[in-house]
Amino acid sequence: MLFLAALAAGCGDVFPEAEKAEYVFSEEITLDNVARLLSSLPIETAQVAEVHEAVSASTGNGYDEEYLMRDLFGSPGAGVGDAEGTTKAESYSHPLRDMIADFVSERCRTKAGGAERAQAYLDSLAASDVQIYWPYSQNWDGETLPLITFDPGDGSESNLAYEVVRTDTARVLKMVIVDEETTMKRPVWVVNAN
Repeated sequence: MLFLAALAAGCGDVFPEAEKAEYVFSEEITLDNVARLLSSLPIETAQVAEVHEAVSASTGNGYDEEYLMRDLFGSPGAGVGDAEGTTKAESYSHPLRDMIADFVSERCRTKAGGAERAQAYLDSLAASDVQIYWPYSQNWDGETLPLITFDPGDGSESNLAYEVVRTDTARVLKMVIVDEETTMKRPVWVVNAN
């Protein structure tokens, strides 16, 4: 699947401006915006395990390694093809949907009609055809956090991805180039449309 753009640097190269400004939330649902939103969340191994469980269920049901937003919000942990209402939400201490809802609510809090705007965004995202595609998810080591990228829709074979690097004192967002080879070596979530 071709899903990436901008083959200028080698696989995994870090851009000189590695530290990025905090993500400015946009209510427009685009693949890039959703990838930026996901990379801004304090994702830990538990949330990666939720996505892994969902994409594994999808492949077990004969589909690609995908986690639809409608399932992420309505049936956390369920894969494509699971019976309606299937969810493992109770087994997750903090499902990804809750992290997204908390993040969006906080960003909309100071805006006029903030609660309604946040809910409208969450409803639109859940009803959209956006999904997390995780190629080679079977190779996940159970610990490594993913690089997060998006499908630019132009058939490119590489793209920019967001990488969260944790230090003792900070959480730094770096931009790296990913391609098919990268997806075989480490976790990469591709935000794309189903």
